[in-house]
Amino acid sequence: MDLTPEDLEMITQGFSNSTNVEYIFLAYYVTYIYYYLTTLTEEMSVIWPQKLKTGKILFLLTRYSPLLLIAIRLPVDYRTFSVLPHQICTGLYLASDGAISKVIIVSAEIALLLCLHALLGARRRYLALFIAIYTGLTLGAYIPGYQIVIQASHTSPISELDEALGYPCTWDEDISQSARNALVAAGYVSLTKVVLLAALALAIFAMRYRGQSNSLIYVIRRDSGAYIFSLTAIRFGGAIVSALRSRYAYSNIPDATFSGLVSMIVPILASRLLINMRKTKEPVALSIISTLLFDPPQDSSDSSEDEFDDPVAEMVQYQGLGRKKASGRMVSETRPTQTGVATSEV
Repeated sequence: MDLTPEDLEMITQGFSNSTNVEYIFLAYYVTYIYYYLTTLTEEMSVIWPQKLKTGKILFLLTRYSPLLLIAIRLPVDYRTFSVLPHQICTGLYLASDGAISKVIIVSAEIALLLCLHALLGARRRYLALFIAIYTGLTLGAYIPGYQIVIQASHTSPISELDEALGYPCTWDEDISQSARNALVAAGYVSLTKVVLLAALALAIFAMRYRGQSNSLIYVIRRDSGAYIFSLTAIRFGGAIVSALRSRYAYSNIPDATFSGLVSMIVPILASRLLINMRKTKEPVALSIISTLLFDPPQDSSDSSEDEFDDPVAEMVQYQGLGRKKASGRMVSETRPTQTGVATSEV
């Protein structure tokens, strides 16, 4: 295959960019697998005993969808020095980027929305309003974006260059301008949705902070604010990058960075948020959580599940040195003195 210097330079730059993107995603994959393995015991003790309600379903979706995404992307996106039929490459791309990645985002955002509703303590009709607005904006973001997903999934039989480099698939990369414009429009709709979620989170925390004497840091820690604001910030940054994607190459470093954050780190934050809300002791939030998300907590199990609760020791009064205060039965067996110390010897 004869290559001009311009073609060789373009191939070299493309290969370098592709390798950088692969390493970025690989770091996210390793991070998520490490998190999964180190929190499996907590999942089995806190989540698995729950009935199959909304909270458990959302937790399982946010926790196991990234693992399925990793299992699909590794043999397709990385140099395995094996060749896959191009129809399989297309199907795996549609499964990962067209379905699983969307499930990850939607399940995490719904978990965030339900937890915010629980913290707000509002009536069910407000939750229905939140869900209706969220559904409309989500469909408005995903339906136009599927045009570019379909076009990006097109593949051809393996090329000589991709086979020599060790890649299993050859992508056509023939994206129409109308599909790119639709993706940008979808990005702005997604940005609007995230801005509304962020505004809702800020308003709820302002309401919960106002009218009570605790510090803002305490309120944020008590109500899982770190997870909520981190999740919202990542989605906000990802939506901005998605809206501005047409100004850069389709596979670029900012896009890969935020795509990895959204697909791997957001599920971690969402699952931690659900676990923390399951352990909450705040009465209003606990009532809504017990109705919408999880079973009502039981005293016998909560003491072992909540890592922030210390066991309550029984208060015992003492008389003398190391001697328990006598009960009514023991008083009759001891001889009180003027000083109040029992005269029996050890």
